[in-house]
Amino acid sequence: YGSLNYGSLNYGSLNYGSGNYGSSEGGRAGGGSSDRGSLGRVLLVEDEPALRMLVERTLRKHGYDVVAAGDVPQARRLWHSEPAFDMVLSDIVLPGEETGIDLVQSLRAKHPALKVLFMTGYTAEMDKPNFSERVGAPVLGKPFDIASLLASVAAVMGAR
Repeated sequence: YGSLNYGSLNYGSLNYGSGNYGSSEGGRAGGGSSDRGSLGRVLLVEDEPALRMLVERTLRKHGYDVVAAGDVPQARRLWHSEPAFDMVLSDIVLPGEETGIDLVQSLRAKHPALKVLFMTGYTAEMDKPNFSERVGAPVLGKPFDIASLLASVAAVMGAR
C-alpha cells in the first residue's frame, strides 16, 4: 500500500502506492467463496471511486474476493452474472433512484439469509434509536479506519 495511512480515511488524498491490484468493474447469495483460501465473496457497492477502490483493495489484501459496483443497477447486473456472494457491503445513499437499502431488500426477498453491512456518511441518522434494526443490518459510519472496516466485515461474515 505504499504510503497509505491506515487512520481515518480521507477520501481526497488517498495514496494507493504502486501495487497492481486491479479493479472489478464488474450472484447469488451463499457459498460463494470461489477463490481457494478466500475468506468469502463480497459485493461492494460504493459510488465514491476513491473509497470504493480503497475498500476493495483492503479487503482483497486481507483475503476476501471482492467485486465492486458504483451504483444499484451495476450491483444488480453483477449479482446476476457473477458466482454467488457471501456478503453485500453497500453504501446506503447511492446515485439514482434506489438506495443500498432498496438493493438489499430486493436481494433478501429471494435470499433472506444474505449477510449485509451498510456504510454511511450520514452519522446523525446512525444516532437515532434502532437505526441498524430499521435498515436491517449493521452500519459502519464514514469516515472509518481500516481496523473498523475489517472488524465489521469479519463480524458479519462470521455470523454464518
